[in-house]
Amino acid sequence: MWSQETGFPNKIFLHIQIVVPFSHRVVFNPLNKQSLEGYPSLGWIGLGLDPSTVTKEELKNSIIDVVENNKYSTRIREIRHLLYDKPLTGLEKAVWWSEYVLRHEGATHLRSPAADFSWFEYLIVKVVLGSAALISVVIYLLYKVFQLIMLKCRK
Repeated sequence: MWSQETGFPNKIFLHIQIVVPFSHRVVFNPLNKQSLEGYPSLGWIGLGLDPSTVTKEELKNSIIDVVENNKYSTRIREIRHLLYDKPLTGLEKAVWWSEYVLRHEGATHLRSPAADFSWFEYLIVKVVLGSAALISVVIYLLYKVFQLIMLKCRK
């Protein structure tokens, strides 16, 4: 079982240098992001097991394979290097863009055309009203057809 409070199974698996997420909550939970970095993971990078058909022996062999085979750790390090290879930190990037805007006198070429829309255009009122009118007409026609059918059935 997994619980947000205890972090189970993360606390147990991190002590043996492996993370075995048994559900999407462990892998994709942003609270676990730091705890998963740099550890081999079953089903995340290398081995995927079908939970409906997996056997005890297959799970055990898969865990042992991930623990003993260095290709999973190597692959995670390669992917981590690609994902975290950023030439600038967040602060440096903010400074660069601020200077860019100053150099190009407001950088109006980067401004979204939507900034100049009226509220009527921005909210696409024509499309919403047209769709509502079309739906209303269809519902009215279906109502009339249903009335006609009911009238014919009573006779």
